[in-house]
Amino acid sequence: NLGAVLGLDLDLDGATLHVVGGDGGRAGGRAAEDTDAAFTLTPPASPVEHVHGPRIGISKNVEAPLRFWIPGDRTVTTPRGRPKGV
Repeated sequence: NLGAVLGLDLDLDGATLHVVGGDGGRAGGRAAEDTDAAFTLTPPASPVEHVHGPRIGISKNVEAPLRFWIPGDRTVTTPRGRPKGV
């Protein structure tokens, strides 16, 4: 759950979200540090290399590139083989 990983909970329900654009750290005419938002999203300084592949463990729309990961990231799981005898 992305919300749990980011430390978000229901206490932030309805809270202001500030998104810093790729326009030199400004979005909506305000600098990121000028906001009173409860949460700020900031894009990386440079593009992050990523790759994609087919979904695993599903039977529908398997050709869609819906599995994305950062090459070499240790947290990426690999497809597992089917259990023997299945």
